[in-house]
Amino acid sequence: RRYESTVLVRTEIIFENTIVDDVAAAHKFYYQHKKELEHYKLLQIKGDQSVLHHLQYSIILAGERDLVIEVSTRKSTNGTFLFIRDVEHPDVLVPPHVQRIGFWFSAHLKQEDNNVRQISFEYFDSISNLFLGFDETKVIANYQLLVQT
Repeated sequence: RRYESTVLVRTEIIFENTIVDDVAAAHKFYYQHKKELEHYKLLQIKGDQSVLHHLQYSIILAGERDLVIEVSTRKSTNGTFLFIRDVEHPDVLVPPHVQRIGFWFSAHLKQEDNNVRQISFEYFDSISNLFLGFDETKVIANYQLLVQT
């Protein structure tokens, strides 16, 4: 299923004692630290606003999945916008035994005193996340990993 046919989820997180630029940078390079990836490659850094990654997962009972994503940020007077989406890249062809998946995530990061408020939206595919073993504990662990990067 394409992500457009799944549920759009809103999340709000407060990152304490940090600044917007650090949270945005952590999002850009977060995928380098994900241990459950079968394969990872940093494809390209486009200045200070955009990073391309190639990720490959092996999902029990579902086979191999891959994803090429672009993580980009744009500063505005009201904060920083973060956008993560699937893209195509000429150096990453889909092998015959692998299924390319889609992904879409957007967030607004705003400094509030010593903290950063992140309001994000992403499409949530419950079927895919059941294969990945989705639960709220893993979501929290993912954001803890983000903070550690």
